[in-house]
Amino acid sequence: GGLSRLYAPVIAAVLHDCPDDTEVTAEMVRERFGAEVADLVEGVSRLSLVNQLLRRKRRLDAAGTSADSLPGLSREEELELRELILSMVDEPLILVIKLADRLHNMRTLHALSPAKQRAIALETRSVWCSLAERMGLFSVKAELEDLCFAILAPQQFGALLTQLQRGGSGGGGSSGSSSRRRFGWLL
Repeated sequence: GGLSRLYAPVIAAVLHDCPDDTEVTAEMVRERFGAEVADLVEGVSRLSLVNQLLRRKRRLDAAGTSADSLPGLSREEELELRELILSMVDEPLILVIKLADRLHNMRTLHALSPAKQRAIALETRSVWCSLAERMGLFSVKAELEDLCFAILAPQQFGALLTQLQRGGSGGGGSSGSSSRRRFGWLL
């Protein structure tokens, strides 16, 4: 009913990695938590699989380049990937869960090698930020972009962070308060 519609996305968000990372199967999720939760978990799992396959393909394509210069997606590939993702999803909550997962992954990216951080940040910027925008999740999009900026342009990011910590605007007389609001999670 109506109440399960409220709880199902939260339960699915907690369980979304179980079929991929544990011995818990989608059928076990279905038996224990119901069809709605299981369908959401399976949808997120399908998106994760597509991501993994594409990432593996890009690594193979980049075999001749240095690990520090993994190629991003071309504009055409970005569009194709966004369309593929949207065509795979019949329930918008699946994308919301996946975007929350990506946001969490971006927040904890420091645990990975610089090359992996860069590859994931490029993919996030080119695919997931625009999907967040399309869904009207502007604060998610903004934080993902900020996290990508920190990884892809660390010197510029560091300079901006230093400027914000000093409270300066560096430009045309603005107080910098809107920038502090946007980057406040970093200060």
